[in-house]
Amino acid sequence: MDMIQRYHGAVMGRALEAAKALADTGIGYYNAQVARLNLQLDGYKTDAQVFETQVRAAVETVNVYRAQLEAVRVQGEIDRNKIETFRSQVAGVEALIGIYKTTVEAARVKADIEKLKLQAYQESVAAYVAMVQAKSVELNAVERSQVRIEQQLLLAQHHDALCDRLQRERLRGARRSIFLDGSPEPRPYRAYP
Repeated sequence: MDMIQRYHGAVMGRALEAAKALADTGIGYYNAQVARLNLQLDGYKTDAQVFETQVRAAVETVNVYRAQLEAVRVQGEIDRNKIETFRSQVAGVEALIGIYKTTVEAARVKADIEKLKLQAYQESVAAYVAMVQAKSVELNAVERSQVRIEQQLLLAQHHDALCDRLQRERLRGARRSIFLDGSPEPRPYRAYP
């Protein structure tokens, strides 16, 4: 029975170590995902800065076009084709601004979704770590109960030995009382040596 208990304890210990290793792997995976998300966010920030620079340049170009349009209008000698070209360029820049705004919004939404996914994974890792800790407490309780059982077995063995000794002492006393011919008196009964 002692061997089975040790085997069970060893199996439970290996299972606990495996669960701890799995929890550590999950935590490592979670940290890698956080690092990956941070790199993506840095990439989005860089893209946003590039778009911002392009938009500022485009806005300055638009302002130049507007100033040129205003100068051409004020002069009164308007070349219709040139005005249409400028208008097309302004519309293109405004479309670029719209694309930039849409891209930035999409990146923000994607980052929020990734953040929610990571939070859900973090909560599942925390739940798994709590389960591993509970199993560890259970294993410790099993080990303490095994120690108590072994102590009780030792106490029972000691008690059996005392009972055997007492029985032998009683038998010796009974044999001596049979010989009434001057043999020595039996020793008085003592429960403990």
